[in-house]
Amino acid sequence: MKMKIFKLLILRKLITTINIVFIMAFLFSNAIQAQTYSWETQDSGTNASIRGISAVNKNICWLSGSEGTVARTTDGGKTWVKIPVPNCDTLDFRDIEAFSAEEAIIMSIGNGSSSRILKTIDGGKTWKEVFVNKEAKGFFDGFAFWSKNRGILMGDPIDGKLYILKTTDGGETWKPTREFDRPSVVENEYAFAASGSHITVAGLHEAWIGTGGNKARVFYSEDDGDSWKAVDTEIIQGESSTGIFSVAFKNEVVGVAVGGDYTKEGEGKNNVAITSNGGREWELIEDANINFCSAVRFVGKAVVATGPANSYFSLDLGKTWKKFSDNGFHTMSIGNSPKAVWAAGRDGKVAKLKIEK
Repeated sequence: MKMKIFKLLILRKLITTINIVFIMAFLFSNAIQAQTYSWETQDSGTNASIRGISAVNKNICWLSGSEGTVARTTDGGKTWVKIPVPNCDTLDFRDIEAFSAEEAIIMSIGNGSSSRILKTIDGGKTWKEVFVNKEAKGFFDGFAFWSKNRGILMGDPIDGKLYILKTTDGGETWKPTREFDRPSVVENEYAFAASGSHITVAGLHEAWIGTGGNKARVFYSEDDGDSWKAVDTEIIQGESSTGIFSVAFKNEVVGVAVGGDYTKEGEGKNNVAITSNGGREWELIEDANINFCSAVRFVGKAVVATGPANSYFSLDLGKTWKKFSDNGFHTMSIGNSPKAVWAAGRDGKVAKLKIEK
């Protein structure tokens, strides 16, 4: 009899515990669902086309773009100050990586010597040209950093292989990986210098590159970009304007890739894929119902994606999406918290993400 009563007490405790867990999960889910997302537009002080952006924290963010444009805010976007880069008015700075209000690295694109890397350590008062592309077929696309010292850059294919540069000293010097180790591509497969986010990193050594054109694949590396493996995706491909434009990872295993056809900004089909095993396999989200997107980032519990036409968020790691704004952008960056998310686009448009409960 005592044993029976004991078992009943244990069962009651178990049921109570399960109920508490379900209630907490329900409340947590509702709290997340109750969040609303919106963009607060800001005056960047420029009309340039912005393709590079790098948020440091809720106060500091840098952006870069056409006509040698670089700008920075240190007060959360209340004011943006344009920063001159001497003798670079004709360069298109498609990517930027900032580490503080004083230190940033910018990358320009273009054939031959138009692809360059410059660095400042004094808030843009002076700039040092740290690397100039000398490959006639070279064309930089974007870079990403694991830390202040360690970064990786990817450029268009040279002789059938993606061009990879690495730095281990904060961008002071850049060295190409061995030609033998560079990943091979098919004819007319390349990356898009569209948002600085077709290449991304996570963890200590992992890196991913999304491609487009004739093939939309994801190349992944587990050794700092020294060796690569390629994985096919079902993201739209086959035309020069189609493919993967942005890749983001929450950690070393959970990731999202977005893209589409940049000639059809207001359309979207087969342009989202997700992975839960570090990029070794990608699942196409056929009914994502989002238009062309050129940037995606994990923001707290959500995934946020944007393109020139619209902006979206997902609360289930990219499986389903909801449009939250008709305001769209080329590029997006998150700093050290969900309060540090900025996006920028054509005609100098810049905005900060606002999350409310």
